Amino acid sequence: MHALVRTSILAMAGAVVLAASPAAAHERHRAGPLELAIGFQHEPAFAGQPNAAEITITRGGKPVTGRVRLDVEVTFGSETIELAVLPGREPGRYLAGFIPTRPGTYTFRFFGRVEGRRIDRRVTSGPETFNDVEDASGLAFPVRDPSAAELADRLERGQARSARESEEAAGRIAAARTIAVVAAVVALLALALALVAILRSRRPAA
Repeated sequence: MHALVRTSILAMAGAVVLAASPAAAHERHRAGPLELAIGFQHEPAFAGQPNAAEITITRGGKPVTGRVRLDVEVTFGSETIELAVLPGREPGRYLAGFIPTRPGTYTFRFFGRVEGRRIDRRVTSGPETFNDVEDASGLAFPVRDPSAAELADRLERGQARSARESEEAAGRIAAARTIAVVAAVVALLALALALVAILRSRRPAA
């Protein structure tokens, strides 16, 4: 019974959070008679989940559906990828699909031509524009599996550790080889000295 009540409370709290999140928190611009709205297709956006950079184009409140030739640069930190922008299912909406793999701030730069008019708009996610990408770990149930980003980090750390261990092993092997060579040289010198001593002992006395 208590579990049922707790589940109901959690469900209602989740509904309140989703209701409080804007369904289309897009940054709006004007380009002459054109009205542009830029943001993520699905908001809130979560790391590791398929999404898209979206631009909605209208003129006088009506969707623009012809002569749209756009690309978008998606930037996160020092990383940038350029994607083709394609028409969405709804008139006037154009999308470039990708999977944001890290939570944080993303920048969209849409550029090209719409009805012959040059478009070049850069928008960065944030409180005044559109939502940053969020970490989805808080929504994981019943067990939180590692994200793709965490798996990549673990792989990188494992590779670095393996490389370090390989270097250490190579150093130990090189040291062992050096010791073996020195030991062989010392043994040869000792054998040579022993032979000299034997030859001298066998030389007849004058």
